[in-house]
Amino acid sequence: MPRAKRTEQEIKMMRERILDATLELLRQEGLEGVSIRKIADRIGVSHMLLYSYFDDRAAIIQSLRERGFEQMEAFCAESLRRAETGDALVQVRESLGRFIQISHEHPMLYQLAWRRATSWRADPQNVTTILEHLSRLIQLCIERGQCIERDPPLAATMAFSMVNG
Repeated sequence: MPRAKRTEQEIKMMRERILDATLELLRQEGLEGVSIRKIADRIGVSHMLLYSYFDDRAAIIQSLRERGFEQMEAFCAESLRRAETGDALVQVRESLGRFIQISHEHPMLYQLAWRRATSWRADPQNVTTILEHLSRLIQLCIERGQCIERDPPLAATMAFSMVNG
């Protein structure tokens, strides 16, 4: 007897369960410890079922990476909104502090946010997004006399580099 077709909501929920299990494995065992079988065991399903939701392990890792970066982008958007109506310098400090906090609490996820999972080379788009955010915050600080006048993109790059070693 054929199975009932999954609803869009059911598909989304299962994908989230898979990503949550992958994140836990990543935290506990590192990238090398993440496998389709281990993820399936974590959520109590057949390993073959995961292929109904993702093409392979790399696709799961990429989706996890994208989810993490979407959260970072949401944080940046909220930070910029607060800076436009409040203290921009506080938002620069909070943004840099947030990057440090995430890098310490979730080091593997933080690395995934900045690098392409398949090659471990820097992902220029993600880095550019964050540098543009910091640059805009620094520009607001300069306009309000909270920072010494300097080139905002250069200052953003320097600040981001200091935070990331």
